[in-house]
Amino acid sequence: MKKIFLILAAIIGLSTAANASHVLGGEISWRCLANGQYIFSMALYRDCTGIQWTFANETIDIQGVPLPRNSSGSIVNTITIRPDVTRLQNSNNGDTSPNCIPYENDRLSCADEDQGTVQAFYYNSDPVTLAGTPPGAGWKFYWQSPCCRPSDLDNVNSNGEMLLRAIMYPGP
Repeated sequence: MKKIFLILAAIIGLSTAANASHVLGGEISWRCLANGQYIFSMALYRDCTGIQWTFANETIDIQGVPLPRNSSGSIVNTITIRPDVTRLQNSNNGDTSPNCIPYENDRLSCADEDQGTVQAFYYNSDPVTLAGTPPGAGWKFYWQSPCCRPSDLDNVNSNGEMLLRAIMYPGP
């Protein structure tokens, strides 16, 4: 029985660690609505030669002292962002491969897992209230991938997780 538990734990651990082994980068941004609320967005880029990305809700963490508050006065320390399936579908399933014919009439394609191809995933939050003023160092918005970077990158450390960060500073 102990062996079965260890094998199941190893399989579950491998499947969790493999969730994001080819995250190349991304960006966090926001836009202010006329009513003073914000919509946060994230674009995430995946190496198409890696495993598939699980396109599900993600969480942006917030750091800063003091933290912002919502409309009822509660502290806001996370923002849920949801997959933008419409944008993904309208952008060739996120395939960022060029439309030109690079080599011997053979187009590059993320679906074919061609080397050098990248897939983009898009997320948006519901409108959120961030009442208060960011501290001098700003409110820091973070998203951290559950695992690793591709091992064939030359210009970054591929041994750790991907961390995306944006900072909202106080206005003038």
